[in-house]
Amino acid sequence: MKEKDANSKVALDAADVWRRMLESRAFLNEKAKIDSLNASKVEIEVPLKKPGFLVPPISWLIKPRDRKTIRLDPLGSEVLELIRHSEKVVDVVDRFAERNGLSFHESRVSVTQYISQLVDNGIVVISMPKEVA
Repeated sequence: MKEKDANSKVALDAADVWRRMLESRAFLNEKAKIDSLNASKVEIEVPLKKPGFLVPPISWLIKPRDRKTIRLDPLGSEVLELIRHSEKVVDVVDRFAERNGLSFHESRVSVTQYISQLVDNGIVVISMPKEVA
């Protein structure tokens, strides 16, 4: 009986994580420069942090890049545009599903994976709602 209770607790925890993630807000990095090449491709420059080991005299010899450029494909450009005009991640998922003829769950998987890549590249930050006690 205890195993069944543990499995239901895990299922509830997973559902709570998805709910919190969908209620989150995605914001563009305010230091990122967005340059639209055309309607379907976007190029973004994101500032890089200076590595901690670059102190004098090493920093006199090694000059790291201070920005990186990322070019988004049409899918990424669409997700980024939806983020710019949406309140919550769930709104991005809904609009992406409508535009591309997908179910909510198909859209959720695609959009959340792409948002994760945008976060990893420093283009987007996520603000999750506080847990309700």
